[in-house]
Amino acid sequence: MNKSISHEIRKDTDEEQKLFYIGWALVFMLAPFGNTSLGVFFLLLNILYLIKDKKNIILERNQSIILMGIFIGIMVLSNLTAEIKYLAFLSTLGFAFVILTIFIGTQRLATKDEFLEKLLQAFIISGFVSSIYTLSTYFCCDLYRARALFTATNGAGTVLLISTIITIGYFLSPKNKMKRRSLLIIPIVVMTIALIFTFSRGAWLGIFVAGFFLLLLQKKSRVLLLVLLIVAGGLISFNPSLNERFYKIFSISANMDRIQIWQGTINMIVDHPLLGVGTGMFPFEYGPYNPTGDDQVSFAFAHNIFLQIAAEFGLIGFTVFSLLLLSIAKKGLYGIIGRDPIYQSLVAAFLGILVHQMVDCTIYGLEIGGVFWLISGLILHLPKNKL
Repeated sequence: MNKSISHEIRKDTDEEQKLFYIGWALVFMLAPFGNTSLGVFFLLLNILYLIKDKKNIILERNQSIILMGIFIGIMVLSNLTAEIKYLAFLSTLGFAFVILTIFIGTQRLATKDEFLEKLLQAFIISGFVSSIYTLSTYFCCDLYRARALFTATNGAGTVLLISTIITIGYFLSPKNKMKRRSLLIIPIVVMTIALIFTFSRGAWLGIFVAGFFLLLLQKKSRVLLLVLLIVAGGLISFNPSLNERFYKIFSISANMDRIQIWQGTINMIVDHPLLGVGTGMFPFEYGPYNPTGDDQVSFAFAHNIFLQIAAEFGLIGFTVFSLLLLSIAKKGLYGIIGRDPIYQSLVAAFLGILVHQMVDCTIYGLEIGGVFWLISGLILHLPKNKL
C-alpha cells in the first residue's frame, strides 16, 4: 500500500478510522484494475462500526441523494414481480451497499483534503500499472482484445477512460510543479495506448468527448491532447485490426447485433412499462424478445444503460435515474469554469462514461459501477474552494 496513505492510517488508533482509511485506499488503488469490491467491504465495516458505537452518520440531503433514495425504492418495488425474487433482492442489496459506502460516503471523504490528494496520486499510479498490465494481455497473452486484471475488454475501456482523463486533469492542475508534471506524460500516453488496444469503440467515443470537453475548458491542454490524438490516430491507421474496428463504428450492418438487442429490449419495456422486470432479471427475460426468433439466445445486458434501466425498473425508474444523472451533471457544470482542472477532469470523465454507456452497460455491475459512483460522488461533494 502507498506509504503516505499508510501513514494516514497509523495516525488514527480508532478502529472505525482505520477501516475508513483502508477502505478508501483500496477503492482508489483497485479501481483502475476494474474492481472496488474489497474497498466497499471495508467501508461497509466502517459504517457498521459507526452504528455500533452509536455515532451519528450525517447525510447531506441534496437533490441527488434524495433522487438516489427514490431510485433504490423503485428497485425494491420492481423486484416484487421479478421472476427470481431472491436474486433480484440480492442484486439490489449489493447496489445499495455501493451507493451507501461510495456515492454517499464521498461526502465525508471530501472533507479529508490531504488524504484525498494522496488517494488521487495512488489512483494515477495504479492506473499506470493497470495500463501496462492491460497492454501485456494483448501483446504477451495473444488475446484479440486487451483486458484489465478484474474486468473484460469493454470494462477495461471504461476504467482506462477514467484513469486517462483524471491523470490529464492532474497534469494540468496548477498545484503540480513542472518537474512532477513532466513525470505524468509517459503514464498518460501509455494509458491512451492501452485504451486503444481494448478495441472498445464505446470507450474510444467516450474519451474523445471527455477530451474535447477538457479542451474547451483548458487551452493549455491543446498540445497534450493533440499529441494523444496523433498517437491514437497513428495506431488506428497503421494497425489493420484497429483500423477495421474503427470503421465499424460508422457501419450499420457491423452493429446489427447491438441494434437487435435494443429492439428486443424496447419490446420488453413495452410489456413491462411501469416497474420493469426487476434488478438483474434482464438476461432471464430477454429470450422471448430476441428479434432473431431464437428464444434460447440471451444477453447479460441491453448494451445501453438507459434501455437497461427502463427494462429492469420501468419508465418510472428510467425517469428517476435520468433526473439523478441530470442533477449530478448540473452540479458539475455549474461554475465549472475557473475550477481546478482535476475537478474539471472528474466532470469530463462523467460525461465520457455516459457516452460509452450509450452502447454498453459496463457501469451496471458493482465493480466498475463503484468507480462511476465514486466520480459522481466527488462531483457532488467536493467544495469549490478545494478543487
